[in-house]
Amino acid sequence: MESVRPSRTIFGILLILFLGYAFYQGIIDKNGKPLIGKTKTTDRVSYNMIEKNVNRSRNVSNKLFSGIKVPYKPGTKNLEDGTANIITSIVVNYRGFDTLGEVMVLFTSLTGFLMLFPSLKRKEKLTKPSFIVRNGLIPLYLITLLVGIYIVFHGHLTPGGGFAGGAVIATGLLLLLIAQFKINEKLLSVLETVAGLSFLTIGLLGLFIKGSFLQNFLNPGPLGNLFSSGIVIYINLVIGLKVASELGSLVNRFTEEE
Repeated sequence: MESVRPSRTIFGILLILFLGYAFYQGIIDKNGKPLIGKTKTTDRVSYNMIEKNVNRSRNVSNKLFSGIKVPYKPGTKNLEDGTANIITSIVVNYRGFDTLGEVMVLFTSLTGFLMLFPSLKRKEKLTKPSFIVRNGLIPLYLITLLVGIYIVFHGHLTPGGGFAGGAVIATGLLLLLIAQFKINEKLLSVLETVAGLSFLTIGLLGLFIKGSFLQNFLNPGPLGNLFSSGIVIYINLVIGLKVASELGSLVNRFTEEE
């Protein structure tokens, strides 16, 4: 059995302690006392989200957006105004920590699969695709990739987001594998790692700048703009990258040959 390097053990312990400290800071108030039992029911998230409405904006002016006139602010003060998609407001803003856990569940599932089937490779060779299949899947892959990127980038404006867009991008990678193009699995692993660390980094920046993990620390911007909603769009980007790379690694493992 391969021995674990002491440097990796020390890094793992330090990372656990750091994340534990970050979690502890999220459940205490300014006086260092636990927040348990101090929440007012009228301040709960459900009340704010049920009443969420783009018409409830002060000092608004009309602007043509998506073919209809909607209230518009030159600059919004919070994510409820800056995020046009209510689902994204819930999933990435109020439930940001839970969403991080869902991303880790996908990572844990992939890790467990690779541990159970470390040498899962096809013994028989795949049939060589025809000229039409191989060349016809290339434009279809590009279209799928563009659709996936669009869904990721517009998750705070329209239905979609990182999970949905990442799954679509991974479907595009599957099309490449059907056409028997090679995919660099090491590159997918690097992208997955970068995406996961980026998610944690965004959360920690919110902790150190605003005092809460995954707290929005950027200006939400004008409602309806592509680069609006504060950190939400960037969280969607890293989630999309992580989901696409993880699912891409999974489907790539099924198509490898001995």
